[in-house]
Amino acid sequence: METALLLRPKIPERETFDDERMGELVTSIQAVGILHPLIVRPEGKYFRVLAGDRRRAAALALGLAQVPVRIWPENGVPNFAITAHENTGGEDVNPIEEGRYFERLLEEECGGDIELLAQGVRKHEGYINSRLSLLKGDPLVVQALAEDAISMGAAEELQKITHPPYRRLCLEVTIKQGAGVRQVREWRVLYNNMAAEGALAVPDQPPMGVAALPPPTTSVRCLFCHRDDDQHEMEIIYVHRSCMKVQERQAAVPAV
Repeated sequence: METALLLRPKIPERETFDDERMGELVTSIQAVGILHPLIVRPEGKYFRVLAGDRRRAAALALGLAQVPVRIWPENGVPNFAITAHENTGGEDVNPIEEGRYFERLLEEECGGDIELLAQGVRKHEGYINSRLSLLKGDPLVVQALAEDAISMGAAEELQKITHPPYRRLCLEVTIKQGAGVRQVREWRVLYNNMAAEGALAVPDQPPMGVAALPPPTTSVRCLFCHRDDDQHEMEIIYVHRSCMKVQERQAAVPAV
């Protein structure tokens, strides 16, 4: 089929292609040609690509006038389900890009029915919701994840930090230091617990150019002696607030 007659998928899973992977595909097609036909459906005088969009793009880059295709019959299977089936096991998709893909499918193809979407893309609803929820958080965290500057696990922990200035401070340090999920989770627990106790003095803007995450702008006191000196000796301790209040009440009882 003439390459000029091919249209991109209506809702492509990937808005852009990885340059290195695309270069490998172009080299492969130059050497042996397109081994697997593109899956298409008629659309007026053109044909909509359902599977094989990367092969279509590579063929255009090589100036190929013809590509092998398979015309998929109108059998009740929605276009996006065929695309999702083809992409199974293929190139990894960035979580934000995947979330935007699900968002468009949910609105434009599934009428808001997430169960229908889950069946079509062959993913659990929880998986889809996790991607969709990423889009609703701090735009700076969303951007960092879209650019692969942080991991999805780190992004999920950052979105749970309740105070934006400290969230963005932690984001900046995560990007610069490559902090893992465990480290970001510790920051999240520390700051959120202190915020719940009213112990955070939240700055108007997070500090810029930090090399390491500084202690919160408050006096951190030892749980037992209640002193705030020698903070380099202190460690993060996970404790229920209710248990801490019990300990404080017991400490306040005079010894007999």
